Amino acid sequence: MRITEFLKREWLPLLLLVLPFAALAFLWDQFPEQIPMHFNALGEVDRYGKKGFELFLLPLTSVFVYALLTGIVAIDPKKPQISPGAMHAMKSGVLLFLNTLFAYITWLQLNANPAFASKGIYAITALFFLFLGNYMGKMRPSYFMGIRTPWTLSSDENWTRTHRLGGRVWVIGSVFMLLLIPFVPEIPLLVVFLTYVLVLVAVPIAYSGYLYFRQKPGEAE
Repeated sequence: MRITEFLKREWLPLLLLVLPFAALAFLWDQFPEQIPMHFNALGEVDRYGKKGFELFLLPLTSVFVYALLTGIVAIDPKKPQISPGAMHAMKSGVLLFLNTLFAYITWLQLNANPAFASKGIYAITALFFLFLGNYMGKMRPSYFMGIRTPWTLSSDENWTRTHRLGGRVWVIGSVFMLLLIPFVPEIPLLVVFLTYVLVLVAVPIAYSGYLYFRQKPGEAE
């Protein structure tokens, strides 16, 4: 593939990759020498550190994720038939999520104001799950993406039905989570958020098992 064709197709993900590094270069002198490096579940700073390599962890994670998603079709033994448009949207959405998380954490570090940390991170994560839920029903069988259980990987029908249900659960659950975040206090919100994540994971897995075990003998693909 010619470099011009690659840049024409990938300009948005590449721009999203470059922006955090450019922001760090521009803001470097504004970071204090001791900055918040980690927040606990209540949004409190539980570790400080000197500005340095750790500031680049999220941007470098974005580079790794982009490389993985770009090469996933080539290395997946199932060779999922993912349209270029769907993969482009997936890469852009994942990078946008990581950039939003990076921007939010950077804002907290620059302003030394961790009071909103947990609710902000919950909201950003719920928005990301909402985005993924919209695409889940379109995912094709893959060893690297989607709800990968022994039952979904053994049956294309199981995969399709599980991901369609999972997509609806992720969208509806994420909308409810976003509506609850502003009104629930920090400690109960942690329990609510963990329950929300458990539901997103458990319901599709349980449904894929249900579809498999209710299948009559001789109906397996």
